[in-house]
Parts: sequence; C-alpha cells; structure tokens
Amino acid sequence: MLDREFIPTEHANLGDNFERIKNNMAPKTRANYSKKFKNIIERITKSSDGSAKANYNNLLKELEVIEHKREAGLLKRPSMRQYKASILYGFTMCYEYMKDENANGVDHDDEYNQIFSSLAKTLSVYDLNKLYGRVSNWSSEASDIAKNLDNMAHLKSNTSSRKAKLFDEDLLNILLSGDEPRLDLLRMFLRVNMILGLRPNEWYSCKVITAEEMERLKNESSSPVGRHINASSEDATFIKQSLAFLELPYPGIESSVKKPSDDAPVLVVKNSKDSHGRANGSFRYILLDKMDDENLDRVHSLISMLHEKKELVAKERDIAADEDCFDNYVMQPLQNQLKYELESNPACQIIIDRSYRKKLSSYIHEKTRAIKLGKNWSRKSPIKMYPTLYSTRHQAVSNAKASLMNPVLMAALFGHASIVTAERHYGKQSDGWGGSMVEPHPDSIINVVNGLTENQISNCLALASTAEILDVCNQIESDNNIAAEPSNSSDADSELDLLMSNSNVIHVKLNSAIRATVSNGSNNIGADRKGRQKSARKPVTRKK
Repeated sequence: MLDREFIPTEHANLGDNFERIKNNMAPKTRANYSKKFKNIIERITKSSDGSAKANYNNLLKELEVIEHKREAGLLKRPSMRQYKASILYGFTMCYEYMKDENANGVDHDDEYNQIFSSLAKTLSVYDLNKLYGRVSNWSSEASDIAKNLDNMAHLKSNTSSRKAKLFDEDLLNILLSGDEPRLDLLRMFLRVNMILGLRPNEWYSCKVITAEEMERLKNESSSPVGRHINASSEDATFIKQSLAFLELPYPGIESSVKKPSDDAPVLVVKNSKDSHGRANGSFRYILLDKMDDENLDRVHSLISMLHEKKELVAKERDIAADEDCFDNYVMQPLQNQLKYELESNPACQIIIDRSYRKKLSSYIHEKTRAIKLGKNWSRKSPIKMYPTLYSTRHQAVSNAKASLMNPVLMAALFGHASIVTAERHYGKQSDGWGGSMVEPHPDSIINVVNGLTENQISNCLALASTAEILDVCNQIESDNNIAAEPSNSSDADSELDLLMSNSNVIHVKLNSAIRATVSNGSNNIGADRKGRQKSARKPVTRKK
C-alpha cells in the first residue's frame, strides 16, 4: 500500500469543503486557484460541443494528460500539488452551484462565476464525484518513486527555483548584526519565525492568549480560536489507543497531550492550508511556556509591529486592512527588503557563494563516480540558492528534526494534516543548527493523531518489536476487563496475529495496521530501533 501525503476528503463532504474554503482560504489563494481552474476549463471547452458527455470526457482526458506528464517526469510535486488544489477547489465551487444556481458564498470575479456555473449545469453530481475522487488520489506515489520523478522533472525543466529550503546561521547573524531602524521589522521577523516556523501570511491574524482563555473562547458559538474537537466515541477510542501504540516508537507522546497550566501562553494560528485536508484543522495552537521571557516579548512585539504596519498602509492607501493588504503591502515589501540585503551585502554573497561551490563540488564528485560505475545520472547541476521569508519556516522544521522531534508533534506544530509532509517537502535534519523551544498544544496533537492513516500507523509501529506491540494490545484488552487468552505459541508474531483475529476491543484501523506491520516482514520489525535510539542520543549540534 502506498502512503498518502494528503488526507482525501470524502465525496459526500463537498459541502463541508465549501464552508471550510469560505471561512479559511485567503482571497489571494482563491483567486489563484480560480485562474488555474479557468485555464483548464477553457482548454477543454475549445474541443467540446457543450454537451454533458463531451465536457466530462474532455475533462477526464485533461486530467489524464496531467497524470501522464507527472509519470513522464515533466511535472514536479509542487506543480502537482498546485494542480490538485486548484482542480479540487474548482470542483467544490461547481458542487455549490449545483446546489444553488445563485451561489455567492465566496466572492469571485464574474468570469470565474460563469466558469463554475456553466460547468455545474453540464455535469452530474455523480460525474463530479468520480472526477473529484480521481484527483484526490494524486500525489500518492511512494517517496522513492516521487524522488525519481522529481529528478526527471528537474533535469527536463528550463528554469530552476532559487528559493533555499534552509537559512544559513552565518547569513542570519549578518542580517541581525546591524542596527538600522529601517530593518527593525525584518530582523524581528527573522528572529521569531526561525523559532515558530509560521507561513508568512499566517501572521495576519495570530494572537497570544493563555490556555485558560483559549478553553473559554472555544466554547463560544462563534469562536475566534476554533472549536473543541467534536470526536465521536469511536474517534476517542482510536485516539486513546493510537497514543498508547505511538508511545513505543515515540516515548513521551502520551504525556504531551496532558492539559497545560491555565496561565501557559498559547499562540493561536489560523492555518492557511486548511482546504481539502491539507491542514490539521482550521487553527493550530503552539505552546510558548518553554520560551524565555526575551523571546516571548519578541513574539508580542512582532505581532504588534505587523499589525501597526498593516493599519498604516491601509490608511495611507485608503484600502481595507484585510489579508490582501497584509500580503501585498506588508509581507511582500518585507520579502523584497530581504532579497535586497542578501544581494547587496558582500558578506552575504560570500556565504551564498561558499554554499554554492560546496554543492557544486559534491555534484561533480558524485556525477564522476556514477559515470565510472556505469550508472544513469539524472540530477541537474546546482545553482545559487537565496533564502526567503518562507525559508525561516523550512529552517524551523530542520531545527525540529535536528532536535529529534517526532513526526506527529512536527505535523501538529507546523499545521500539517499528514506526518509525512515535513519529511517530503521541508528542510533536512542535517541543515538544522538549533533546537526547538516550542511545542504543539494537545488539541493540535490530537487532531493529527485522529487523521493518521492505516499505512502511517503501520510505518510507525515498524520501529517497535512485536513483543512490545503485543504488550500494549494485552494492556488495552485488560483495561476493558478482557482477560488475555492463554497461548501455546512461543512465537510473538503468531500470538499477536491470533489476538488481532479475535479482538473486538482494538480499533479496526489499528487492528489492520498491526496485522499489516507483522505481515510486511516481522523479522525486520524493530530491527533498526536500537540504531535509531542510539542516534536519538546524538542530536545535531549547533554549528560554531
């Protein structure tokens, strides 16, 4: 079974998708998705007679073309992610027009409304569900396959991204060393976001409150910080049992969901990727109680400085102080300022050149060695990479990896729905140069655990031994007043398989994951755990 990066949304919940989009998606993102979807629809209508059958067949062919491009190594994962998000967004809008011809819950330009409404009139709900399901399954290839396809796409592309997925510590120190007032906001952002790792646009509405205030606000009918997790009894059982099993590969995870003290400061962040299952909820919550007073004051200062800048620009330009104003007139100028400093400062250029030469030397060495061994070479020559504001988020992820934070906590901390997102798309552990002084709030951890797929659970349990898994199973059975069945087998695998076959207590998803873990190679289960634990005692040290 291939692992899934995104959690697919059930077809029946297209209406829920619309509510999530309306409440959480930034106007700029909606406009970008609408434009991309419009381009796709315009391509299919050129060769269509306008009938429902023709539109469906042409749209299906267009999806197949995109899939074939990916399979041929012509599209990278980020491009597929953009296609996927845009098409699912367009399908959700069409579904809303199917329900109501005058749908206007989300503001769009007339040209986009016409696209959504016309397509809604020619497609049936059944056809739309089929297409939606097909696109939901994109980006599900195994990591080694995905890397090969990305290498092929990188080799064939005419342009390369220069955005670095790390922020060199020496570069940061140079940028922070000055005292010019014009760079105060930039320096404050770099200091704080290197710790918290927010997406730059998420600073628009975040706030710091106490854990007690957060609990009180979540009970309000129109809560500004999200609602309590409305888990069913079955979900609650799954979450509790999952945490017990996750304690095996990730010791301490059960204690991480304990309620924090009432006066603990919490950063409430509205997730900017909460569409089509790409975030761990509308909001995520970051505990700041382990931050020292100086850094906590910096968080408050940054929020205040960004807010004042947004209000000032809105007043000067006579525009609304909304997300578009924040993105275009606060964060974009800040990005331009960072770019100018990196390109104009000779000391910064020396460090960027040094990094480039090191990568180029490594590239030449590896390529020469591969050619001598008669291996195919599909990597493109490196280029100079420049950090951006978003690179601070990549660096925060690298630092979390370097401090050996487990993938469940990382997903909760950085707003991911899936525990594989940080591993596949963000900075490397080897690039980490600092620890992590913040942790996710228990609510965010529970959201991630509740969304774990069977395959993800199986991969986590592969780091534990069969005997350890069996002990947890017996403990859960015992907690439910079910005595362990006596076994004549000395084989832990056979005993565990028998227990799973007869158990009515272990959650069905966990049951399947455990059996898959055993059947996928019981001799390898826990085999490398000793090595992993040994490496866990040697976190990446801070560069001198």
